[in-house]
Amino acid sequence: MVGASLARRAGLQVLGRVQREVEAGRVPAGPLVDGVIVLVAGALLITPGILTDAFGFLCLVPAFRSLVKRSLWRRFERAVREQRVHVTVDVQGFEPAHGDPLRDVGSGRGDRFDGGARGGGRDDGGLLH
Repeated sequence: MVGASLARRAGLQVLGRVQREVEAGRVPAGPLVDGVIVLVAGALLITPGILTDAFGFLCLVPAFRSLVKRSLWRRFERAVREQRVHVTVDVQGFEPAHGDPLRDVGSGRGDRFDGGARGGGRDDGGLLH
């Protein structure tokens, strides 16, 4: 009961962060991952068992979530580098901030992005590598 209440509270805090990021015009990637981790924490806390409760409570601690996010990010980056994962981004109507690392390599919808190593046209869709 206490765990579910704590998970609800943490989830509402994360939701507030997501809303602030969106209002500021930023993609709320970090807060969304936090939200998934809090959701997992809630599921673990309602599952009977000492280990599930312990891990569930750990997932509610922001410092632990930060460690989990960093670990997941490294694994994701490695999978993209090894081409086990491909990321498609639809940025229709998106206006990047000055100095945005995603720069268009070609022109038109469906272009490829290389993380800003070359190019310089519109940012209107593409595939991240």
